Amino acid sequence: MDMGASENNAHSYGTEGERSTRPEHSLTTTMATTKAPEPAKYLTLRTVPVVVKNGERRMIVNALLDDGRTKTYINGDVPAELGLEGSS
Repeated sequence: MDMGASENNAHSYGTEGERSTRPEHSLTTTMATTKAPEPAKYLTLRTVPVVVKNGERRMIVNALLDDGRTKTYINGDVPAELGLEGSS
């Protein structure tokens, strides 16, 4: 056993062929993977209660808030219940 080198040293040769003793280097890579989340079983929609009136008639309905919409929709039974008429 070479007393000048410890067990953790490695021998290498330079470009001119000379022998040198240097500490051994190692690289450890740790990779972690995570399982993709499962799709939601329920979809949550933002709603708010709204009071809709026509004269003395009044109704509380749930309005669906949708930031991506440019049109407003209403169920057909609401205007009928309030006595409203119109065209779509």
